[in-house]
Amino acid sequence: MENQENEYYQDEIDFYELFLVIKERWWIVVIVTLFSFGMALTYAYLTPAVYRISNILVINQFNAQYRISNIAQGAQDIISSAEIKEIIMNLNNLSMKQQEKELGLDKTVIQNILNINISPIQGATNSLKIKFDAFDKESGGYYMNALPGYVNKKPYIIKRIKSLIKLTRKDMDDMKRIIDDPIGSLNLSGNSIIMSSELFLIRERYNQLKQNLDELESGQVFSFADITIIPEKPYKPKKMMISMIGLVVGIILGIFLSFFIEWQTNIRLKHESQ
Repeated sequence: MENQENEYYQDEIDFYELFLVIKERWWIVVIVTLFSFGMALTYAYLTPAVYRISNILVINQFNAQYRISNIAQGAQDIISSAEIKEIIMNLNNLSMKQQEKELGLDKTVIQNILNINISPIQGATNSLKIKFDAFDKESGGYYMNALPGYVNKKPYIIKRIKSLIKLTRKDMDDMKRIIDDPIGSLNLSGNSIIMSSELFLIRERYNQLKQNLDELESGQVFSFADITIIPEKPYKPKKMMISMIGLVVGIILGIFLSFFIEWQTNIRLKHESQ
């Protein structure tokens, strides 16, 4: 019991001695803390602001259920999400001059853009999230808005769109003939209820095909889910967080340095006394 009390007493003395060391060398803690805090502030305020630009690219779906030709059903997907990802990610490998040509943007815009990142959205097979960092927020907006046009300009995409337009027109002509002469085209009986039901479905499909055709001809194959929002505040550097880290690190280093100098001084005095 007495040994435990002595050990507890010794611990109290040790903590008190540590406090005395910090009290005696408080100026070291202050200097190191101010230096670390100053370096953190310098880094936070001199590092260029970086803005995070993001949006969701949607691939318009032209469903096969609205077509009646087998060829058109096989051609419903103009491009897959994986293909779009590969096309856009390839921009990271192009030179500034090549990007100027491909995107139709000035080099003052492109030089402000950092690496592009694309990720799929869970549960949405026809959507991709695109994000990248930019030194200039306005340049980031211009760059993002140029991406759908860049994908649309690919020769094999243009070829697929033209092919799908041709197939869609053919299906619309077939449906128009059915609408104009339902009995002869569908071999229907004279039952007006059945005929009305069949014609209603065909007209619905025809209208959907017309909408698809309008989108294809206007180039609305790829679109953003929303307008690209230009952030008001930079994504990084996080000035407050960096400053607080600098302050905390400075205090810890200052205390450590005080103990180290005290330990070194005690060792020297011990050797001198011997």
